[in-house]
Amino acid sequence: THTQTKTGRAREMLSSGGMAVVRSSRGVLFAARGLGSGANRRVSSRTITTTTTTSSSSRAVPSLPLANAGRGTSGRCFSQQSAASTSAAASPYEGATWEIRMLYDGDCPLCMREVNMLRRKDEGKNKIDFVDIAADTYRPEDNQGISFEEAMGKIHAITNRGEVVTNVEVFRRLYELVGLGWVFAITKVEPFGTIIDRVYDVWAKYRLPVTGREDL
Repeated sequence: THTQTKTGRAREMLSSGGMAVVRSSRGVLFAARGLGSGANRRVSSRTITTTTTTSSSSRAVPSLPLANAGRGTSGRCFSQQSAASTSAAASPYEGATWEIRMLYDGDCPLCMREVNMLRRKDEGKNKIDFVDIAADTYRPEDNQGISFEEAMGKIHAITNRGEVVTNVEVFRRLYELVGLGWVFAITKVEPFGTIIDRVYDVWAKYRLPVTGREDL
């Protein structure tokens, strides 16, 4: 059947493939097979509104975003999968009991003094996960893709949500977790923060020669 509607301006009705198409200056109206008796859809640039009309009353179904139009079950599945992917990306270490992972050089004597101090302070709390980048078992794919060379160039840490932290910010977070945040509190104040960052950069650059080891 052909449906002809008059509201304000004249509308042209086209019929093809069992679907009646009516165009107007305000949008496009079409009645498609499977929508139910008297069901019309108005398509605008933003939304699709479905209105079902009976002999005595009309009922409007809430508007749906055009991007989701026609998706049906597959659209909902896609949305659920996207949400799951986002959640997984936000929490790559789901179930981890630690709050931050410290990547340290187990072959560096000076580094190990600090690592051992932090281990003692963290004992029983287990807020820090210590990972030795010098160990044969070190795997970049388990540590946000941080290679051995990158980890040797400067200190890295990873939060249980996947955030990668470097340089002095690593020490700030580690010390705060073990109740020694006051040690690095001054680094939050300028110009001290910038100065200490630069001092660390120099240390990181010459760390291997200073500790009697060959450069990479």
